Amino acid sequence: MAQPQQAERAYRDMVHEEFRRLAPIYDFFAMLVRGMRRRAAAMAGVPAGGRILDVCTGTGEQALAFARLGYQVDALDLSPDMLAVAARKDLEGRVRWHHGDATSLPFADDTFHLTTVSLALHDMPRPVRLAVLAEMRRVTRPDGRILVVDYGFPRSGPLRAFYRWFFGLFELDYFHDFLREDLEDLVSAAGLRVVRRARSHIHAFALLLCDPLKAGDGDA
Repeated sequence: MAQPQQAERAYRDMVHEEFRRLAPIYDFFAMLVRGMRRRAAAMAGVPAGGRILDVCTGTGEQALAFARLGYQVDALDLSPDMLAVAARKDLEGRVRWHHGDATSLPFADDTFHLTTVSLALHDMPRPVRLAVLAEMRRVTRPDGRILVVDYGFPRSGPLRAFYRWFFGLFELDYFHDFLREDLEDLVSAAGLRVVRRARSHIHAFALLLCDPLKAGDGDA
């Protein structure tokens, strides 16, 4: 038990230290995927006025993309520095910002029409990834959906090798561990069923819209 606890403490320490450093410049690099944020918001299919939770929101680009479409949006992040950048961009106060841990969400069961995590799972050790997805499943309504956006390289071939090298130049410690498991296999291990998928940026990223299977569904 001690080893997983130590790994999770190391992860949280990394989040605070690395993202304190990255917060002032993060949006400069995030401009490259701004179009993907809009695409993710469009594919979610949330009913008008629906409630959305964006976990590990970072500087809030995905949360704000949903808010601009008129949804009720909550967003949460473990890094106060990243969250401060996000809140400063929300000039109209469209999003409710929360400082907190995505492995222990401060929301009741079955609250949201959609929960989403975007470009964050690859910065976590696998037990934390699974804990985050489990919490997202808990707070999502039975008729809701979960949207997962992250690296989704081809399973083999030269393009995968190039992406591993290129993105590995600037990604953090857990990136290569994340790549040992295909993203669809990860969400399946977390009890989610993919109902719609898309690719972006020449198959560098995957957008997976999932059903949040509950206990007793038989498919988890």
